[in-house]
Amino acid sequence: MEGYAGAAGLETIRLGDGISNIGGFYTDSGSTTLRITNSGADVIVIGASTATIPSGVTLSIASGGVFSFASFSNARTFRENVGYVTKFKSADTSRASTTSPTADPDLVTTVSSGQTWKFRIVAYVTSTSATPDIKFGPSGTSTVSHLRYHVKAWTNVTETVANGAFAAFNTGFTVNLDGTRTYIIELEGTATFNGNGTFGFFWSQNVSDLTAMVVQQNSTAEFVRLN
Repeated sequence: MEGYAGAAGLETIRLGDGISNIGGFYTDSGSTTLRITNSGADVIVIGASTATIPSGVTLSIASGGVFSFASFSNARTFRENVGYVTKFKSADTSRASTTSPTADPDLVTTVSSGQTWKFRIVAYVTSTSATPDIKFGPSGTSTVSHLRYHVKAWTNVTETVANGAFAAFNTGFTVNLDGTRTYIIELEGTATFNGNGTFGFFWSQNVSDLTAMVVQQNSTAEFVRLN
């Protein structure tokens, strides 16, 4: 490593100067630009007011790393392993002769103790049963220390059947379907977990019937980890 003062009084630091395939970082004499290089190619160029990652270079944050913009008026921090999970039903799921809500096979994710997640679940539901009611709610094999969410359901007649904020797992919400329309059920909120397990959309029939309740293809769930 070598250090010296450039023409404008700037200190220049060179690592591996003049040795091929060994990178370093340096400033040209009189320059206000810091260049981080590898094998002679720029990896990051830091100017007086901007930092540039050249085309073709990937900036990776290793496990446990944190990348933070603390100078923003509202600080923004990017953390490795903070997840964004999307779930999508590629086929219908049917359930008959059951009134005990269980996890939808597609609309759940895995969570760990200490994590906080934002979630939004949109389920398309239908049944031709004489008692076409669904029992549902957010639940899981995990446990929560904090949970807030709202529930809405509607069809082409725009009927809101449940709307509010709730603080615990609850699979006791019901929607009285009319046997002809497809209903949309939406759950949205945040949850902090104090146990490991799964979390997501649980559902069953509200009244046991041989004619199945169906959560349809194209229903979705989005889970965004916040810490």
